[in-house]
Amino acid sequence: MTSCLSYVLPVIYEIKTVNVRYLNKMDNFSIIRYGDDGLRYPLIVDGQLDDDVLEIIDRDEEWVKAELEKQNLTIEQVYIGEYLNGQLVAHSYENK
Repeated sequence: MTSCLSYVLPVIYEIKTVNVRYLNKMDNFSIIRYGDDGLRYPLIVDGQLDDDVLEIIDRDEEWVKAELEKQNLTIEQVYIGEYLNGQLVAHSYENK
């Protein structure tokens, strides 16, 4: 039987290739390897803001709200919000 983890986690052969790894409050484990295009962090998942990610990216909730306001969205309307290359990329439930 194949483990479901092999479908979720990237294949890592050498730990020195790992740039960032963390386990957030929602038990999502993220691995970012050196050479990946930009760092991507799941900042908002299912309408819930992840304070741990805010700390990692050195931003606050007011910044998130201001960025979402530019997109006419609130945190609760966001299905997934990623911090990518210094910007908040939000996907709302309506676009899911």
